[in-house]
Amino acid sequence: MQNGTGRESDATAAVTRDVTGEAIALEDSVGFRLSRLVLVRRERWTGHLRALGLTPPQAAILRATRDHRGLALRALARTLNTDVMSVKRCVDELEGRGWLVSATGERDRRVRVVELTSRGEDLMRRLDEIALTQELSLRDRLSPGSYASLLEVISTLERAEGIGVDAGVEERGAVIETEEEEERP
Repeated sequence: MQNGTGRESDATAAVTRDVTGEAIALEDSVGFRLSRLVLVRRERWTGHLRALGLTPPQAAILRATRDHRGLALRALARTLNTDVMSVKRCVDELEGRGWLVSATGERDRRVRVVELTSRGEDLMRRLDEIALTQELSLRDRLSPGSYASLLEVISTLERAEGIGVDAGVEERGAVIETEEEEERP
């Protein structure tokens, strides 16, 4: 495939190179290239969050809490693909700052359910502006077709890696496990 300059794109060149199975050049490694891109994007995101007094894990918890009302801690941890104790520590800090409130579940008192406070809702409006700006900065660099293909490839790789399978999410944005439905060991 050729880019606008008439030369093969780097991606096409990497795919067409003869890989013997013994070694792959660092710059041809999908894992390395994804990691490098994620690092740059995450550093930019972290800088924007710092202005709000947030870390990326805290922002993820706030966003997931807003997107999935009534989510229990354990389901929240699965949604974010992290451990419950890390989520609990972040929730405790966010609760201490007045952005979240947690309560025991109505049907199961062993379950801790997390909700945004009105201050948390205000913070989410600012956080949403930053997230949208970040998303658009990536989307604007790609054609609509390339952007759709990127999302499709990411979804395929996530499914292949089992990401989201046990997260309490059937499809993007459709939480199937809330406090009332959370399984107990």
